[in-house]
Amino acid sequence: MTALGAALPSGVRITAGIGAPAHTAELPAGRQEADECLALYEAGPPGAVPPAYDESWDDILLRRLRAAARAGRTPARGPVSVLRKHDAEHATHYVATLRAWLEAQGDLAAAAERLRVHPNTVRNRLRAMSRLTPLGLDDARKRLAMIIGLAAEEE
Repeated sequence: MTALGAALPSGVRITAGIGAPAHTAELPAGRQEADECLALYEAGPPGAVPPAYDESWDDILLRRLRAAARAGRTPARGPVSVLRKHDAEHATHYVATLRAWLEAQGDLAAAAERLRVHPNTVRNRLRAMSRLTPLGLDDARKRLAMIIGLAAEEE
């Protein structure tokens, strides 16, 4: 039975995206949130429950960033781009190393474990990466920008 009380024909499925409660002026944003929740649901595993915006805002933000990256609305230069190009040309693993180090919040041992390498390998790669491009790993804003850039380029 649907919320209206009518029986659905066989094979028909109804799903709904759930945005935040909204006043008239906020309806377009609420509709966008609901549509984005439905897009997450459709891209997710079979049988999953459609997410509400409050439960999935992080995934929605990353989808928006990825769409911006695909449309060319993210910087084409910067440390992540330099390292990605270097990896492609020299078969290095600098982007994966940077991602592991950032996700481990600077913990060399944890980054090395994620990469299945020795901590000295991570340390040496970071040194080599800093010779290619200024990483600014001591700057919280630069670290945040790099992790956003990495997340926006994930598929």
